[in-house]
Amino acid sequence: MKKNIFLWTGEKFLIDEKIFQWEKVFLEKHWEMNFEKIILPGEKFSKIFDAILAPPFLAEKRLVVIKWLPYSSDVKKNEKFTDEEIEEILNILPEIQEDTIIVFTSWNPDKRWRFFKQLKNLADFEEFKNPDKKISEWVKNFCERKKILISDKNIQFLLNLTGKNLYNITNELKKLKNFSEWKEISEDDIKKCVLDNSETNIFKITSLISAWKKNEAYFELQHLLRWGEDIFYIFNLIIRQFRLLIACFELKNLPSAEIWKILWVAPFVASTLKNQVWKFSIEDLLEKNRKCYEIDKNVKIWKISWAEMLALVIEREFIFW
Repeated sequence: MKKNIFLWTGEKFLIDEKIFQWEKVFLEKHWEMNFEKIILPGEKFSKIFDAILAPPFLAEKRLVVIKWLPYSSDVKKNEKFTDEEIEEILNILPEIQEDTIIVFTSWNPDKRWRFFKQLKNLADFEEFKNPDKKISEWVKNFCERKKILISDKNIQFLLNLTGKNLYNITNELKKLKNFSEWKEISEDDIKKCVLDNSETNIFKITSLISAWKKNEAYFELQHLLRWGEDIFYIFNLIIRQFRLLIACFELKNLPSAEIWKILWVAPFVASTLKNQVWKFSIEDLLEKNRKCYEIDKNVKIWKISWAEMLALVIEREFIFW
């Protein structure tokens, strides 16, 4: 085992939290130019190879973080390094000097892959698991560290809305802390600020669509599907979102406080609608609503008869329009 090579797998949030902690401590002692973070896929092989081989510059240590390698099983073949390039990495790692620290991270690695097996044997390996059944206890400890005031009962109420995704939980807690003005978070605060997990992602998707960020919107949709969200439920949420935007179009000059009373939606929803509606023309919104109607009709007459085809239609009609 190499003491300066690490492999962290598992829960994304916990991995990112540990990277943040290491980065913070490292930069207190060493120059920023001795820290490098590379996010895959999307970078050239030469960048990783150069980063691994580069010595520290006027410092005792160099830290290189490589996210997300080993690849997860859902990464496309054309986005991966070639077998020859991966072999080069494996060959050079045993020769890395101890003044260079290398951290490989992967949230869901393909454990059948030879690279993963050999790297696991070579590196200091750690797997970060979602607290799952102990999630309430984890949230309670997180709130104590961040000085967020919330009762055990309201932690459970919050988890019923967010699910067990640690990113969603922590983001909502930070938002609630500001909303409550650092006072104890109440059930009413949660009802006003927190959306169902899937609905939150639909807002994100329509926001990305309105900003013409097609690839990011496509990624978010695929993320929902990979996590097992029902495609028909996603489709109905998208329909609802565009119909709310149409209803909001004539109200967009009103304050959010007026909009949520008229449309009977949560204050946070009204604020999000008001921000999004300015990025669409009414023609755009009506056309998307028409497409919704066409897809819905085709499903009901069995022209589109299974979930996989419906997923493809949503991608084409709403994101790659």
